Amino acid sequence: MLAAVGEQSDKPIVSTFLGSEGVPVLLRVPDLLGGSAGRGSVPSYAAPESAVRALARVVNYSEWAAREHGEFRSSDNHRTGDARALVRDVLAVAPRGAILSTEQVHALLACYGIDLWTWINVHSREEAIAAGERLGWDVVLKAGSEHLRSRPDIAHIWRGIANGEEMGEAWDQLTNWTGMRKDTKFFVQRVAAEGVQVSFSVTEDPLFGPLVSFGLAGAPSELMGDRSYGIPPLTDLDAESMIRNLRSAPLLYGYRGSEAVDVDALQDVIVRLAAMKDDLPEIAELDLEPVAVHANGFTALSARAKVIPSADRRGEWYVRRLSQPAPMGDTLA
Repeated sequence: MLAAVGEQSDKPIVSTFLGSEGVPVLLRVPDLLGGSAGRGSVPSYAAPESAVRALARVVNYSEWAAREHGEFRSSDNHRTGDARALVRDVLAVAPRGAILSTEQVHALLACYGIDLWTWINVHSREEAIAAGERLGWDVVLKAGSEHLRSRPDIAHIWRGIANGEEMGEAWDQLTNWTGMRKDTKFFVQRVAAEGVQVSFSVTEDPLFGPLVSFGLAGAPSELMGDRSYGIPPLTDLDAESMIRNLRSAPLLYGYRGSEAVDVDALQDVIVRLAAMKDDLPEIAELDLEPVAVHANGFTALSARAKVIPSADRRGEWYVRRLSQPAPMGDTLA
């Protein structure tokens, strides 16, 4: 009976049978439908709440699929061949995969038009001073390690160093504050324009395939799960939606009178990273963080990447386009 009504109605129908406990699974739906309909012709759920939740997801997906999807930007300025050659050379030396060197990360991102700010790794006061001289001063000394990323109470960056004497003082103070843990690495970099710090990541998910994610950098965003996700290939509107979907997005658009940042530049980075991940399934992980975005562009301050051999089991791109990006905080695997 329900199946017959469903065929004549222009509205979706779902069912829930609260009194069906004990009815054999294989008989429950056909029997309750009068035996005239095949199993699954009318979706059935264990509780009304589950049925309503399923309908809500259907409506949400329908709205997403019906929206304007934007355009894919030209990839004429992408050096895809050079990027593939770089990955191939790395895997020829390390067949099981490898973390890319600083120079390799710079070269890989440059193939897709992303300029990574130069930094110099240092291991002593003397090397830090030499690095400052090489970069022409007005530099920063940074201490980098996993335990410092989530510790805003520890000052691990010394800014505006103008000469060797100031660098020596910065080295002494910074090494003292950080405790010189074995996993702490120090590097020198030119001073970048101040801005909102954001984070980009690409990865190969076992279920969804290639993924690009975006969020503000820092512990609060990580703890709140405030990241947005997109499945390459991505259009310009896909990238815009990823940015606006963040809970913290107002910080990028001039929150409480602050200066709005160059959101178009952020969209451009997302699209370029999506193209890279779509082209190179061998990129298992790539983190571009932090990136300081301001009113007139952005400065990519650090990045790391890992490549592994690819089984290339991805589905076709037009099938992946049917997958709606997961909402913030949802588990993707």
